[in-house]
Amino acid sequence: MITLKNLDSKITSLDQTPIADLKPGKTLTYKSALISVCELHHSTEPGSGENLLAYDIGTRLVKTQNEIELDEADIAFLMKIVKSSQVFLAVVIGRLYYYLKDASESTGVKK
Repeated sequence: MITLKNLDSKITSLDQTPIADLKPGKTLTYKSALISVCELHHSTEPGSGENLLAYDIGTRLVKTQNEIELDEADIAFLMKIVKSSQVFLAVVIGRLYYYLKDASESTGVKK
């Protein structure tokens, strides 16, 4: 299992300015960005179960507080959909990807 910690940390631009969330009046956090990526994922592989997995992970993220434990397959899936996401600008995709990568590497899992 891999623990994603500090999910409520704000995502900042390259100059460290907090980025606005898709929801007006909110600041983007790792949690809200990951939820958005899950909500807006559209699988290009019909019948793969990816949309259901995205929904499942997104639902678990909504229910959690500031950290969540996910298995290696869930993290690998999140990294995949984050890399292909059309939801956010490059800086957000980069921040999310390296957040997930750092969490997985801190537990000895190499992707």
